[in-house]
Amino acid sequence: MNLRRYLLNGLLLTGVLAMSLASMAQAANDTRGERTALFSSLEDRALANGGRISVIVRIDDQGAFQPGRATNKEKLRAAQDAFLDKLGGHVEHITRFTAFPFLAYTVETAGLSIMKNDDQVLSVQENLPRRPSLQQSGPLLGAPVAWDAGYTGEGQYVAVIDSGVDGSHTFLKGSVAVEACFSGYLGDSVCPNGQEEQHGAGAAVPCDMGGCAHGTHVAGIVAGNMTKMHGIARNAKIIALQVGSGDNDKDYCGDDPVPCLTFWDADILKAMDFVYDLKQNQGYEIAAVNMSLGGEDKFTSPCDADYPEYHDAIQWLRDISVATVVASGNESYKDGLTAPACFSNAISVGSICDSKDNDECRLGVGELADSSNVANYLSLLAPGAWITSSVPGSGYGTWTGTSMAAPHVAGAWAIMKQRNPNASVADILKELRDNGDLLSDNRNGGVVQNMRIVNLDFLAGSGNDPMLDENIKLGLEEPANGSVVTGIGNLRGWATGPDGISYVEYYIDGKLQARIPYGGTRGDIANRFADNPGSRFSGYGASFNYSLLPAGIHTFKVRAYASSGKYNERESTVQTIKFHKAYFGDPDAMDISSSNVSRDATGVILENIKLEGVPYDIRLEWSKASQQFGIVDIKGR
Repeated sequence: MNLRRYLLNGLLLTGVLAMSLASMAQAANDTRGERTALFSSLEDRALANGGRISVIVRIDDQGAFQPGRATNKEKLRAAQDAFLDKLGGHVEHITRFTAFPFLAYTVETAGLSIMKNDDQVLSVQENLPRRPSLQQSGPLLGAPVAWDAGYTGEGQYVAVIDSGVDGSHTFLKGSVAVEACFSGYLGDSVCPNGQEEQHGAGAAVPCDMGGCAHGTHVAGIVAGNMTKMHGIARNAKIIALQVGSGDNDKDYCGDDPVPCLTFWDADILKAMDFVYDLKQNQGYEIAAVNMSLGGEDKFTSPCDADYPEYHDAIQWLRDISVATVVASGNESYKDGLTAPACFSNAISVGSICDSKDNDECRLGVGELADSSNVANYLSLLAPGAWITSSVPGSGYGTWTGTSMAAPHVAGAWAIMKQRNPNASVADILKELRDNGDLLSDNRNGGVVQNMRIVNLDFLAGSGNDPMLDENIKLGLEEPANGSVVTGIGNLRGWATGPDGISYVEYYIDGKLQARIPYGGTRGDIANRFADNPGSRFSGYGASFNYSLLPAGIHTFKVRAYASSGKYNERESTVQTIKFHKAYFGDPDAMDISSSNVSRDATGVILENIKLEGVPYDIRLEWSKASQQFGIVDIKGR
């Protein structure tokens, strides 16, 4: 053995270990120093606010939440409760998150001291207010080319975190699939039930103060659909999430009437938590979250460390292939973005002009809007001035701002996810940037070069899914397209192919439900497709209670798969009508003692029929195909 070399190597190893330990100690000291500085800042803010501050905290949840997986909700709740017990009476106004390992609460300075020394606190940020990012675009984005290629956002959902959505508007009829409200964590709740949270139909109706039309305008840009006017992803569905609150602080509201519309971080993050749960635990095919809101602080570089809870929430959605699309803000910053557009993992969107005027669009169509924020880390540009879309009631408004640009990108994201359901957020961003048009900031003092405008023209001719096989033949016989359905009916049809059929599955409003029993005898199909194996037993069918669906327009889609994975599909759009409950078990539930019967040229009208005391007018029409009367309209009296 070469003793000299051995000793030299030993000395080198000892030196390297000493240096590594010193580096680790220095890093730990740096982390402790940053934590101390953070809590000192929070304590100062609390003292200036009467000894309290509203915060959002990420806790160590002992593995209950694991990115990309369904959350162990019982374990998370236990971790949240254990942590809150340590804070005792030093916290109030507590909000627990369902999927994310977060808590929001108002804490006294004494509670901040406990948190500072508690290793269960992984990160913390102040709960701050945001405002809407406000200050014919489809062709400029290339949407008609995507539509011609067969990509309309069908089967995809976009969550609109905003001031509520008027789903009864003609432009949005049938587009709003899910509604929830998270409001009033600080300020006045605008949820229809007066509480801080509400779920179900009507939960996300627009509030009634200034700015509350914002969410309806944004949703129309994403997925509005009429004969002569369309949103970007015209067949996508909207998840409408109301996160506005009424703020009574005159200083904060400024020139706006009091109360003014405010979005608090805790409510926004609660909505993002809800989206994660919808995708991971309930199977919704959510392409993107749209957040056309922000603050005013300027960030010339990504703000990941400033608001760690936002960064984590955006990343956790990104881990399950949901993009968080955020308006860049309207302060005319030429080298900075506002929060939450400033996160490195968000899809930040600046605004270009769809028309020319003497103010916002002085540089002309396709150039940057005068008010748009940009930075060298901006993700994309899209039309944002002047954009016509729906406003609550039955009207339309033509507005400008990055609030209008962001939903163009969210709609484009739904189109891209329909085209490739397995694409990651990074995959789609790269494809949109690689195929986008170049634009530099040509405004006075502009410094950012070679930004990318979303342009879907590259989808021309790309609409042929290699797995879609027209040699597979199928029919969707019930529910028939355009029919009115209620109560218990059938979901049935047939499917056959040259290689046989492996299984049949069905979707409602783009969401996969289940496989349908397959193999029923169909002599008529055997005669038509005698060469296809198994065609005599090609029927599929199941009973279905249509009253379990919300009243309104729904799309049923059936897919038949061969063993090779190739498929074909058919769909029907139907209108669901219903009574006040889905099932009546008591034969005496119906009271006809005070009812009237009449008829007109096409049907029979039953007036004042009472079900469990609830009065209805019911219209019946004769079906030639089924040779029976069917209910086509139900109206409460």
